[in-house]
Amino acid sequence: MKEDNCDTQPKQKTVLKDAIYKFLRQFYNESDSEKITDEFMKDFYRSVSSLSLDDLERLATSYLQDEKTN
Repeated sequence: MKEDNCDTQPKQKTVLKDAIYKFLRQFYNESDSEKITDEFMKDFYRSVSSLSLDDLERLATSYLQDEKTN
């Protein structure tokens, strides 16, 4: 089976990947949860890698503003 790995996708386990997997395990078996999580992460990394620096700055600014209000 050929793997379709995106070059920007880290090999290590991430907090996001772990959280998605744990959530999906409530509804799907282990194998399906892993497949869905892997596909989500591929799409996520593709989407993030296509963001411009301005987009990333807006995200960071929004996150920091949310942190200040909490």
